[in-house]
Amino acid sequence: MISWIRVELSAEEISFSTLSENEEITVRGPRNVSRARNIGAKAANGDWLVFLDADCLLKADDKQKLIKLLSTNECPQNQIYGLNYAKDTKGSFWARGYNRVQRLWVSAFAQKNGQAQNLLGGGLIVPKNLFWKLGGFDSAIGWGGEETEFIRRAQACGVRTSLIENIEIEHARTLELSGFLRRAWIQGYRRGERELGSSRRTVGAMGLVRGYGLAELSVMSFFGLVMGLGAASGRIMSARFLKLSLKRFEVLTTSFRANLKFTIDE
Repeated sequence: MISWIRVELSAEEISFSTLSENEEITVRGPRNVSRARNIGAKAANGDWLVFLDADCLLKADDKQKLIKLLSTNECPQNQIYGLNYAKDTKGSFWARGYNRVQRLWVSAFAQKNGQAQNLLGGGLIVPKNLFWKLGGFDSAIGWGGEETEFIRRAQACGVRTSLIENIEIEHARTLELSGFLRRAWIQGYRRGERELGSSRRTVGAMGLVRGYGLAELSVMSFFGLVMGLGAASGRIMSARFLKLSLKRFEVLTTSFRANLKFTIDE
């Protein structure tokens, strides 16, 4: 059985509803995608977990194709799989730009070192047993880099990651400039803060190699620039908090030693 887990963000408390015949689970809640996906995974009865975001859709034919694929031995249950966004998408200028950035982020590293390096959380396919062996998503990362952290953790445990290239997600997103900038900044910040790693090539440089047009390259480079600034900020803040924590620990240790010496002297 396959469990389709869709996350819809809202200001409400997290709740979920299940359509039992197809094991389609919808989780609605505040902006902690990782926590919402984990709740959906706990409610799931299927052997496979397919994570989709609210604005991610699969065509009926592609859905049946994926069901057939996961029902055979072509997809061993000791690996993680992902779907990419379709090239053509509807929406605003910034929504289309963000879609291309995400698509390129996956496809440019689809087979580095024999496996996919980047997969999207809005199209992630994980065997349920493997998902919980890995500990699920890190709920401390509400949104922005949560799938990257999960993939890096899986790869560190020797789990292979693969991109299913013949099935793509229809990404229907409404996005304006402010949302575009916010996504670039947060994703960069999380990568820097968590040391998730990133390519030394900018998104724009990858687009140039792939033959994108001037307008598309400009949007990708803009996204890469903001993401780079976010990553630098994340690294700085992470180092700052580490230093503050060490300083506080040193003060507490010194105070404890002084009190201990005072007690002994008495």
